[in-house]
Amino acid sequence: MKQRIMEAARLLFSEKGLHGTSSNEIVEKAGVSIGSFYSYFTNKRTLYLEVLESFINTVSAHILSEAMEFRYTRDELDIKETLYHYLKNVFRSFDIDLRFHAQTIALRFTDTDIARIYDAAEKRELQYIKNILIQFEKSRPLGIEDIDMAAKIIHGSIAYLIHSIKFFNYRNNEDKLINELAQSIYKYIT
Repeated sequence: MKQRIMEAARLLFSEKGLHGTSSNEIVEKAGVSIGSFYSYFTNKRTLYLEVLESFINTVSAHILSEAMEFRYTRDELDIKETLYHYLKNVFRSFDIDLRFHAQTIALRFTDTDIARIYDAAEKRELQYIKNILIQFEKSRPLGIEDIDMAAKIIHGSIAYLIHSIKFFNYRNNEDKLINELAQSIYKYIT
């Protein structure tokens, strides 16, 4: 029953946002009573935060579960391939529920609880990128001085391009843009 409520809420939040969705609409869509709603959630806001956390965890799990087996060798093509496949996978993960993602990302800048959830996810993503760079560094010296800052630059570049493509419909040729970003990151780190 809790999952039905959460799924109905996510669909409504995707369509109408947090403030445009009522608890009554959620229970109606889920096919449960208002009492059932309140037995699982204190209010609509706590439900929203739980739905967001579940969504972010699903996206993160998708990125990691779909990650290719990296071959860390001295072959430059392997680094480029790794970057390309990682980026492709990150881009695909945004299609899990783009509308919900767009609704929640906007609130990240005005709501501290939502920011906390996104910040935790970003911290995991930065660590993942850093781990990739460390693995690359084992096979060949990279041209970066500060691995933490490099991870931030790479993460920021990916986020900017994804948001431009996914949220602002700049879809001229997604695959070419991903390839160019992979090339740019490769040149930056080497």
